[in-house]
Amino acid sequence: MAKDTRTARGGEQPTQEDYYTQWRGQVVKCVFQDGKALQGTLVSWDPYALLLEQGSRPVVVYKGALKYMLPAGGAGSGEEG
Repeated sequence: MAKDTRTARGGEQPTQEDYYTQWRGQVVKCVFQDGKALQGTLVSWDPYALLLEQGSRPVVVYKGALKYMLPAGGAGSGEEG
């Protein structure tokens, strides 16, 4: 039987949910498949989309359009969009 690595608990690999929970309320950078980027505060998420806030404006980002996401100013942000 294969080892379950879907959870960060017990030293296993973190899940998307773990990252989203850690980044909630922080400014994140979303880089899209076409290389363009968007920054906003992560407010909430569901299985298909993220809700960011830019100032007082809500922005819905569909996860399928993302190449990657990281905290704004975080390591690995060398790829510009």
